[in-house]
Amino acid sequence: ASGTNPKVKWFKNGEEVIETVEETYEIVEEEETYTLLIKNAKPIDSGEYQAVITNDVGQIKTKKIKVQIQKAPELKKKPQSLVTVKEGEPAHFECEFDGNPTPKVTWLRDGKPLTPKDGFEIKTDTTTGKSVLTVHQTTSKHSGPITLRLENPVGAPIEETVQLQVETAPQLLQKPQPTCEAHLNQTASITFKCLSTPKPTINLYKNEVHIPINGDHYEIVPNPNDMTTYEIKIKNVRPDDEGNYRIHIENSLGHIDSNVQVTTVDNVSIKPSSKPNKTDLKQHETLVLEYIIDGKPKPDIVFMKDGKEIKPSAKTQITYDETTKVCRLITTDVGQENEGSYTVVVKNKLGKQETEPVKVNVTAPIVVKT
Repeated sequence: ASGTNPKVKWFKNGEEVIETVEETYEIVEEEETYTLLIKNAKPIDSGEYQAVITNDVGQIKTKKIKVQIQKAPELKKKPQSLVTVKEGEPAHFECEFDGNPTPKVTWLRDGKPLTPKDGFEIKTDTTTGKSVLTVHQTTSKHSGPITLRLENPVGAPIEETVQLQVETAPQLLQKPQPTCEAHLNQTASITFKCLSTPKPTINLYKNEVHIPINGDHYEIVPNPNDMTTYEIKIKNVRPDDEGNYRIHIENSLGHIDSNVQVTTVDNVSIKPSSKPNKTDLKQHETLVLEYIIDGKPKPDIVFMKDGKEIKPSAKTQITYDETTKVCRLITTDVGQENEGSYTVVVKNKLGKQETEPVKVNVTAPIVVKT
């Protein structure tokens, strides 16, 4: 440039750039080269820069240079990690963010953005760098994890997961079956699904008498994979476990009850009596076949001879004592027609059993002719 040595001034968005004590800007002059250094550049330093060169001959201006300082998303203030409210109360999560270009702010659940139709209101102010998530009237469906995501073209997205806990009175999502068949000497199971925050206290009543659930005979087992599923176990079921059970579920906000009728069942069994069966008989004697037969529900008992059912008659009766479980086939005045192979078939809805065949022989008296 001709004339006296020029003076160079730098402008940002029309305002002169001044070298500061903090040394944000530094102006460097080397021979005929003039440089503006922006140290530790931040998004706030973005704008249009221009140099104005003046000497005694005149003034010229450089072309304006647009400078954009990019910055990856930054979460300046994290949202509260856990917000607990009672059902019906409002809930709020708030965050402060930064980044250039301005980050896109998304609140998500299960990877899907939250929407007003689900009861979530989102207000994001890019000027102040604040985003607020509000649920005006919470319900149990709002409970669970919520993920905040910040993203712009610079750097990796930032994610922060928070928890909304809506306290509710216990609600049965799935009632227990109204009836439970408990197999004797085995473990019976009563399952149900219950939503309750805070965690409920569960008490058990049998015929309106409180039963201690201490794990010895009765036990409550939560499901580790599903916090709403519970299982009540009755171990080593006994006949006296029959009855009407009331499950009482309670937390600080309320309670709920559900009833289950427990009946005991048992597979059929046939055991020989303590009295051995006499199977070699003389004509006109009485045949008695005796067995110990059990099962619940009460089993159907059928005596068979040579594969055919024996029906009660004037000579034949079948008895069963429900207390001693002794079952008898009694046939009086036997004759040759009563000889054969005898079996007992016992069944209920749980199964069926049949005895090994018993061979009955009838001998006619020897007649001596004189």
